[in-house]
Amino acid sequence: MIDLNEYLPRICKELHTDKVEVEKTHFGYAVIKGNWFPPAAVDHLRIDGRNIDLRGKVLHERVLIIEGEIPVRSHQEVAHELVRNIRDIGFRNFSIEYIDADRPIWNINPGESILSVYDRTGFNHGFRVEQGKVGLLYVAKALHPEFVDGNSFRMPENTYKP
Repeated sequence: MIDLNEYLPRICKELHTDKVEVEKTHFGYAVIKGNWFPPAAVDHLRIDGRNIDLRGKVLHERVLIIEGEIPVRSHQEVAHELVRNIRDIGFRNFSIEYIDADRPIWNINPGESILSVYDRTGFNHGFRVEQGKVGLLYVAKALHPEFVDGNSFRMPENTYKP
C-alpha cells in the first residue's frame, strides 16, 4: 500500500510546485502539475540535456507513483515524452524498467532520464517496478492539442496489440 504523504514532498519539489492534483490509478497514483501552453516564441524546452519540441504542442508534467506494472500502450497523444526515475541516488539498485514493444527492456536508474517517445520511436511502451517496490517517474509530455483535457489529457484508445 502506497503512503502518499511519504512521497508528496519529494514529488512537489521535482515539479517545482505544491499545487498538484492527485489521481488514483490502476498502478498507483498520478501526481499532476498540469498543462502549459507555451508562447509562440518558445519552440522547444530543454530537460536533462534533451530537447522537447513544443511547436504547436502543450507541455504536460506529472509524476507517476508506480507499484507493479503499467502495461504497454500506444501513445497517440504525444509527439515527444521524457521520463526520469526520481528515486534518490541512495536507491542504487532501484531501477524502473522501460518496456518498449519494439526494443529490449531498458532499466532507468535513479537520476537517469530517457526520451520514451521521440517521433515514432517508443510509440508503444509501458513501465514496471520490482514486486514490493515503489517507483517515482517524472513525465514531461509534448501533447498534441487535440488531446488536451482541462489540466490533463484525454487518454486515447490503446491500439497496441501484443
